[in-house]
Amino acid sequence: VWPASKDGEYFVRSAYNVIVNKDIFGELPLYNYLWSKFLPSKVYGFAWRSMLNKLPTKQNLIKRGILQAGDGYCIWCGHDLETMSHLFFEFPFAY
Repeated sequence: VWPASKDGEYFVRSAYNVIVNKDIFGELPLYNYLWSKFLPSKVYGFAWRSMLNKLPTKQNLIKRGILQAGDGYCIWCGHDLETMSHLFFEFPFAY
């Protein structure tokens, strides 16, 4: 049962809304749902960091001063800034 949709079914769109719309976290028991499942610790860590937008995307590395602003383009397509949204939803091979 996926808590981010009204009918409990998982859709990529609902996951996108969870990542993009920070307000949805307060309304859904997503954190409790995630931690109530038996998953490998790597999955927990990845999910937790992605929910907090702490994955080392080029956008986040630029914000932290690790990369220069001009170095933020996606290495796969070279057209868009490498963000979580781009990597998981907007990039043509993301799904």
